[in-house]
Amino acid sequence: MSGETDIQNEAAAPTNQTEEQTDGDEKKKLKLTVDIQAAGPCRKRLKIEIPSDDIAGEFNEQFTELVENAEIPGFRPGHAPRRLIERKYRKEVADQVKRNLLMKSLEQVGEDSNLQVISEPKIDFAAIELPEIGPMVYEFEVEVSPEFELPNYKGVRIQRPVKEFGEADVDKQQAKFLHDYGQLVPKAGAAASGDYLICDVAFRDGAQEISKSEELTIRIQPVLRFRDGTIEQFERAMVGVQAGESRKVPVSITTEAPNVALQGKTIEAEFIVKDLKRVRLPELNKEFLEKIGYQTVEQLRDALHSVLRRRLEYEQRRAARQQLLGQLTQSVTIDLPQDLVRRQVQNTLRRRVLELKNAGFSEQEIRRRQVELHQHSISATQQSLREHFLLAKIAEAEELEVKPEDVDNQIEMIAMQNDESPRRVRARLDKEGLMDALQIEILEQLAVDRALEYAVYEDVPLVEEKEVAEEAVDQAAASTGDEAEETEQPAAADQSAT
Repeated sequence: MSGETDIQNEAAAPTNQTEEQTDGDEKKKLKLTVDIQAAGPCRKRLKIEIPSDDIAGEFNEQFTELVENAEIPGFRPGHAPRRLIERKYRKEVADQVKRNLLMKSLEQVGEDSNLQVISEPKIDFAAIELPEIGPMVYEFEVEVSPEFELPNYKGVRIQRPVKEFGEADVDKQQAKFLHDYGQLVPKAGAAASGDYLICDVAFRDGAQEISKSEELTIRIQPVLRFRDGTIEQFERAMVGVQAGESRKVPVSITTEAPNVALQGKTIEAEFIVKDLKRVRLPELNKEFLEKIGYQTVEQLRDALHSVLRRRLEYEQRRAARQQLLGQLTQSVTIDLPQDLVRRQVQNTLRRRVLELKNAGFSEQEIRRRQVELHQHSISATQQSLREHFLLAKIAEAEELEVKPEDVDNQIEMIAMQNDESPRRVRARLDKEGLMDALQIEILEQLAVDRALEYAVYEDVPLVEEKEVAEEAVDQAAASTGDEAEETEQPAAADQSAT
């Protein structure tokens, strides 16, 4: 678990324990009194008390070191009276004593406990008092892993989708492939279904303008989706429009939109059309084939067939994981704090998008699914976090661990999929601080693979998704103006390392 630290204790009930120094300890332990109480879902409040004897001992260590090195006018180095040094440097030493005691006590509580902490504790150092008499006491809250009993994960029944791909499937994939290489060219007259609008879009709630986007390129399809809203009758509203005209259409804002004030409401979008484009598909000739790296049409079709198989493998993995974790998460209650969910939204979205890229989906398909994920980002992140904590328990029960060769193999796979060298991928992951995230993903997959080894499989025909005639714009309609991505990396593995 990324940034995970063992801190203190067991259950929701308050505890009170004293850590005694034992003979033979290599490291002198503080005689701490630690009190822990529940403070909400996945939160504990810790109260730590450091006795006056330990405070005096820390002062003694600091002054002993200072006496040996202090330079006081009128005295040779190391020969100034200790009382004089204590009076002169009491304030500076007190700050260092407080800092040392804080770090030592946190480290000791972490070593002696079993709380699974998933974020850094926020402690106001300036507010902690180092008393002249009596113990030093400080309190703070931490987020911890949820507490739940691991359900039985052995023998889960899984339906595995299977399909043999034929020429008609390759034809359909080839048409999509060629469209991705199409060129937008000017179109005169009125817009038709499938054409592209070059437009500015203003979003309004009544008379108030919420946001405005300029120079968007949008394909005319029956449905248009934004990150946080949908236009259901987009094609009907836009067919027939010409450059220089504008159209107003309603936008249904999702109930999980970042702009809380507009959640579930209907606002208005005005499309100011500046230009029209249509797609001119490339000719499937020798010049085009060589440009994209193939010698013959047969080679291209073989590659497209491989893409279809890879996507089927992705669907089989996705379906197996979804069924396994769906059944397990339904059988257990895992409470999650909302601030943890909120912090993890962007990590969940990034990971899902990269999974689609690795599975061979086109940019248009990825954009559509990405926008759908944005519209349900909260619920998707909640499920993803529950799955993470569940898989962490399975990994613990199965005594699974990530080995260096596992990391090397994953980096090589990422390098191959992104046409990069493994060395460059590793350097990028190190620079972006994502190596821990990569190991989390690997551990999760190990846990899934192990649990699926116990599963009972039934092959069923692949039910292909209905072709969705919709366009997606990776932009918010009800923008709040401050939707910066949050990149905090807590325990959950919904941070992509690829």
